[in-house]
Amino acid sequence: PRGPVLAPICAKAGPLSPRHCKVVPPGIAKATAGIAFKVDLQCFDADDRKIYEGGARVRVRAVREDEGVDASQAASRGAEMTEGSVEDNNDGTYTITLSCSEGGDYKVA
Repeated sequence: PRGPVLAPICAKAGPLSPRHCKVVPPGIAKATAGIAFKVDLQCFDADDRKIYEGGARVRVRAVREDEGVDASQAASRGAEMTEGSVEDNNDGTYTITLSCSEGGDYKVA
């Protein structure tokens, strides 16, 4: 007779934590002004557990670094922002598409 099989089962991930999410592939080395680029965002919760389902409200914004404004605060300070589009892949990842009209260094949030 065989006994019970023990298998470790991880706790389900909690709500999305923006600070723990990661861009896949890591980082954006270079993009060309006026040409859209895509990256995937893999979401994690506050305990760094991977999220495997979609449905979160994800937005992306970019602001030129020389504006001296954090991307998340750009709208309230009147800085010019570039909004990107986000596609929910329903598996805890989101495809982000962004195109900046001018060259320069940008902060993305």
